[in-house]
Amino acid sequence: MEESTWMGTNPEYVKGTGRSQFRDFFNNSEFSDVKIFCGEKEFFGHKIVLSSCSEVFRTMLSTCNVNHLTLEENCLMEEVFEQVLEFLYTWQITFCEENITPLLMLADKYMIEDLIALGIKYMVENLSQENVIPWYKFALQFNIEALYNKCVTYLGTKFDIFFSNGELIKLEVDELMPILDSGMLVTRSELQDSFWLSSGCNVTIVL
Repeated sequence: MEESTWMGTNPEYVKGTGRSQFRDFFNNSEFSDVKIFCGEKEFFGHKIVLSSCSEVFRTMLSTCNVNHLTLEENCLMEEVFEQVLEFLYTWQITFCEENITPLLMLADKYMIEDLIALGIKYMVENLSQENVIPWYKFALQFNIEALYNKCVTYLGTKFDIFFSNGELIKLEVDELMPILDSGMLVTRSELQDSFWLSSGCNVTIVL
């Protein structure tokens, strides 16, 4: 899947706060009043931008004389942190299949609601046979209702395909049951199939 650049359109954020006007100050030492350390990288930050976009950053910066932040993230989240920081200054982000989940994890951690909304919209609109199962698991883990509903519908209406190619084995029983119970299931016998759950938590599906 190709990269896709997304930009916020909510005038409350773009025009009301003038966030896009901060574009030239991204990682710029001019007027910087806080340094951010993430992994091996160092960034120039501006408290007014960080605190206006994230309640978490606002709390972290609320202590007097805070002039640096040291953030500890896993490797995947470290790799995309610069993109998240740039988003706070430019209101623009480039999503791809490889970066979307760590970006959303960072957005969730720092409560960047605008980025969360854009990321979920991207995933809902770019669901495919290749990514639906990992994204379904992600939606369950982070309780993302819109993505969860889209994945359940997608998996249900293409159930034959995923059964035939063996992809369903990647799902645990508690992950599979919402699909079976959704009312979206479509198979060759038009919902005339029988399903059994064994005591060993294996699923046998007879078509």
